[in-house]
Amino acid sequence: AMRGAGTARDGAATGNLAAPYGTRRGGRETFVTFRLGAPLCVPIRLLREVIDPLAELVATPGAPPFVHGVVNLCHRLVTIVDTRAAFGMPPADAGTSSTKVLIVEHGDDQYGFVVDALDDIIALERAQRIAVPTLLAPDARHGGRDWMKEAVEVPGRGTLMVVDLAALCRYVAGCAHASAA
Repeated sequence: AMRGAGTARDGAATGNLAAPYGTRRGGRETFVTFRLGAPLCVPIRLLREVIDPLAELVATPGAPPFVHGVVNLCHRLVTIVDTRAAFGMPPADAGTSSTKVLIVEHGDDQYGFVVDALDDIIALERAQRIAVPTLLAPDARHGGRDWMKEAVEVPGRGTLMVVDLAALCRYVAGCAHASAA
């Protein structure tokens, strides 16, 4: 169901990033794996939906350079973020047809994070989660980029970093407020 555009809810999903980041039911949690250069993942419960990129972007003058603009999705404006640029990565190869947009809600706002491709949906046990060393999890001294606080061990695929979507949304909102000031 996640291969194309559509919803990413799995019954336990709330789309509310205010829920505690480590909340899990029954010791298992479902993740969506995707590529942004390297393979990464996010808890599926935090995604509202996954869509194909839209051409109908409205420019947002004064927004941070990694904000592509906004799009009207079901009568709500969604801020579309170039996730590669927000992470300080070079642009993806032109003409990538597998690009997707992960839609998340944060407070009253919705954000769309552009990723290179969607890979899979996986369920993992709590024991497969690994805390990221403090050295690799920057704090406010490093621009507040604390987007990756843990990783997961995926059998047959190795270790994937878990993107903290709430922290990423806070960063985008903070940069937008700083740009407007």
